[in-house]
Amino acid sequence: MSHPFPFMPAPGIQQVPSFLERSRLSMEEIRKDPFKLTRQRSRLKAAKQEERINSASTVSLDVSKCRNIHHSLKKIGEALGWKVWMTPRKLGISDIYWQAHQIENYTPYYRGGAINKFPQMAEILRKINLTRALSNMRMLFPEEYDFYPKTWFLPQQFHEFCADVAYERRNQKGKAKKKPFIVKPDGGTQGEGIYLIKEPQDYTFTPNMTHAVQEYITNPLLIEHTKFDLRIYAILLSLNPVSIYMSQEGLARFCTVQYKEPTNKNMHEPYMHLTNYSLNKFSEKYIHTDRLTDGSKRTATSVLTQIERSGQDADAVWADIEQVVIKTLLAVLPEIQIASSHAIKSDNRVRCFQILGFDILLTDSLKPILLEVNANPSLSMTFDKELSPGIYEEIPSAVDKYVKYKMIKEVLLLAAPRDKVAHHRMPTKPVKIPEEELTGYECLYEEETEPEHFLYEIYPDGYSEDFNKLRILERVAALYQASLGIHESQLSANSFRMFARKCRLNHQNNSLTVAALDILFIEIQRRWADCQSTSQPGLSFQAFLEAFMTIARRSKLKSHDTHEMVDNLLHYCEANLENVNKNRLRRAKLPKIPVRYVERKRDGSARTEASARHTRVNNQE
Repeated sequence: MSHPFPFMPAPGIQQVPSFLERSRLSMEEIRKDPFKLTRQRSRLKAAKQEERINSASTVSLDVSKCRNIHHSLKKIGEALGWKVWMTPRKLGISDIYWQAHQIENYTPYYRGGAINKFPQMAEILRKINLTRALSNMRMLFPEEYDFYPKTWFLPQQFHEFCADVAYERRNQKGKAKKKPFIVKPDGGTQGEGIYLIKEPQDYTFTPNMTHAVQEYITNPLLIEHTKFDLRIYAILLSLNPVSIYMSQEGLARFCTVQYKEPTNKNMHEPYMHLTNYSLNKFSEKYIHTDRLTDGSKRTATSVLTQIERSGQDADAVWADIEQVVIKTLLAVLPEIQIASSHAIKSDNRVRCFQILGFDILLTDSLKPILLEVNANPSLSMTFDKELSPGIYEEIPSAVDKYVKYKMIKEVLLLAAPRDKVAHHRMPTKPVKIPEEELTGYECLYEEETEPEHFLYEIYPDGYSEDFNKLRILERVAALYQASLGIHESQLSANSFRMFARKCRLNHQNNSLTVAALDILFIEIQRRWADCQSTSQPGLSFQAFLEAFMTIARRSKLKSHDTHEMVDNLLHYCEANLENVNKNRLRRAKLPKIPVRYVERKRDGSARTEASARHTRVNNQE
């Protein structure tokens, strides 16, 4: 007999499956063993309870979506006593998620945890976008940002590139050699598509591809007559507050052919001019070794030791490299903040961190030159050895393991919850004893004074007071975010007009009318149409920054100093926006309604206070 009042779920609501349905046991199995369902339920309950206890005291690491170094991560996690998940976790959340590729959707991680990728970091650090960010900072601080070669974007700036080269050659004295240029694909990796040219006409147009053309550095520092560059690892640990760490050890990647200045004969020799490991490993002269101080790939400290032996100041070189890393990250920091606020909502408790690889070239005067920044540097600790034609074997690399194993371990410790890793010593900056305070007994404690950690904080710990002025574009990013619509990722024309109206920009110049602002918006949008990473119409942050600087030049606040001019306009806009917010709050309050006093007559009728006062005056007369 059926139940007289069966349960009827409301329309549109999906009924929650029972435990019997979730157990996936057939009725035949339950009839044969009636207690099988009970035993399964008790085991699941015990597993949940055990998982809850372990998650409260043990760090959990999810490497299910990292297939390139997941074995190394598993060894590191197990050595730390953590729980490593090789498959996606179903119960609870993990403390750290290690991903191999860029994440598009951060919603599944809303409950918490730390992810090793920032939103849109790969697009932000592409060669053209990085060049734009550094060029804007060079306009504001020309003396601080002189470590990046002059760059053009082709084919968009081909005519400008030709004009600049012709102008420079006209001003050369005597028969000076023509400067070569290096062409790099905007989204290229591992040295693919890179070549050298001497004439603008040698550039090869490729459909649907943009290139960054840079001045080639013809005077690199040579060791053993070969060219090399340094791969420096930096960690952006958090955005609020900004925390940047750096590894004390890096890699020195050498070419396999002795260097000579580019000529028409050797310009197409990649093993002489390009230091990429992915290219030079195919050279017959590439040297694999288990030692850290020689071979085609060595530690960065071994190179600094050779520099110090030659009578140069290696500590000053490393300090200059630290400043290059900090200045570069502060240049792209506004875009990272905008992308993070758009991708990660306010109720999302996920945290982000990321390892970045800086490729730095030293000139013969020991000046560091930034070549590019890799959002996904290789963390592999092996190399491929060719046993026979077409057959390779993965062999552990001693120098890669020495540099990367300890770095990954300390990055995991920094990203883990503090209450779960309280028994570990956190990476700190090593304290160097001044020479005047040396007593002569330090050699007895050599083992204790050696640096225990590879990572140390460089910002804000070391350079906060010196580089706080470089964070001016974060205020422009705040204006950009405040002007965006609810569902906008780029600034639309209506939002740009609203920004100009709230900031009262027409008071700074009578020519800044609504029509003039619309024309400015259309011009900049057309100029940036080919460089936008998304198809959505509007202005990206870099395009908005160009419009902001154009308005600053046309306003009454213009100055010969670009930094002072932008700072003045920022103060003006921020003050006007603050007044708008105060007026909005003032209007939001309920208005005071005047109280109307009423007197009652003896017959029950009512009269107002004015009529009663008129009656009293007549009676007195």
